[in-house]
Amino acid sequence: MTKLTKEQYEIAKLVIKTVNKYFETDCRLKSRKMNIVRPRMYASKLIRDLSGMNLEDIGSMFGLTHGTVIHSISTVNSDIEISPKFRRYYFELKALIENSEYYSKTSVASATHKYNVMDEIYKLLVTKSQGELGIILNKIKQQQ
Repeated sequence: MTKLTKEQYEIAKLVIKTVNKYFETDCRLKSRKMNIVRPRMYASKLIRDLSGMNLEDIGSMFGLTHGTVIHSISTVNSDIEISPKFRRYYFELKALIENSEYYSKTSVASATHKYNVMDEIYKLLVTKSQGELGIILNKIKQQQ
């Protein structure tokens, strides 16, 4: 089990604050009402995606088990695939957090950016033939 860092904790607090403001609710309340549950699900996924916190630590922030956090993340993933409205919620919230002054200065943001760039490069390269990859590799070698 990894140790929760101060940076992860601060990101989680920022996510909760942003989600609460966005949905005009308090997702930390112990409730089964959808106007609280759905924001809590989005907060759980965003905390996981933006801080890398483990499921148990996320659960403890809301008084939930790690199994409930897994269910929340899975539900939001399904929402994003199926519904444009829920996809918009997620990406608007994510953008608000990523563009915040605090988050943009964190080591997590830097690592996430590097990962996203590497992921995009990978997606571009897997579509290329061997011949095209050879040409790209030669161009890279020439620039060194």
